[in-house]
Amino acid sequence: MVIEIWKPVEGYEGFYEVSNTGRIKSVDRTFSIFSNGVEYIRTYKGKELNPTSSNGNLQVKLHKCGKINTHSVSKLVALHFLEGFKESGRVIVKFKDGNKTNCCVENLE
Repeated sequence: MVIEIWKPVEGYEGFYEVSNTGRIKSVDRTFSIFSNGVEYIRTYKGKELNPTSSNGNLQVKLHKCGKINTHSVSKLVALHFLEGFKESGRVIVKFKDGNKTNCCVENLE
């Protein structure tokens, strides 16, 4: 049985987390909105993201400050859980079993 470990996504701390099993989730958060001089408190309930497939690779869209960026699930897992892995330029993540949808850290190199 694999114990799932969650870490904040670098650059999206307080918004998203990535797990060693290849799952991505948004986190619960509370924020203020001002409208016509009145402050409204909003609560956002976090949820697991549903990745889309592009050429067989899983991707998620992460939102922050009105900007949307697409990220590879395998690269997010590798960046946060593989020792010595730092994304710089074009980085290729290999899947040990050849299955691009298996983004568990044990399957990546």
